[in-house]
Amino acid sequence: MLEGLPYAAIVLYLWLRRRMDFATGLVGVSVGISWQAIREDMYVESHRGPGNAPVGSRFALMRVVAWLKRAGLVEMRSNANQRQLIFRLPKAYTRSRVSLRDTAELLAW
Repeated sequence: MLEGLPYAAIVLYLWLRRRMDFATGLVGVSVGISWQAIREDMYVESHRGPGNAPVGSRFALMRVVAWLKRAGLVEMRSNANQRQLIFRLPKAYTRSRVSLRDTAELLAW
């Protein structure tokens, strides 16, 4: 699912998963998020040598979101003027997608 994605996209997806409402699969509804909050949490101190460039601007962050959209991991649900930033994570497990049998199998091992 995350194979082949840039490192920044993987980090962003995990950041969104931590903030997801497991009843709905939405991020940003119950607790608001912003582009600035995402950038601050994804900030990486610059170091010498080659490596992954940090996500510095809002537009760079939007390119990372575009990677996740193309992979089918994220859908934007924000309103037209993006006053409220909302994401839907369609492939993430929510309460409605986990059956009792799956839960029993997990507990049995």
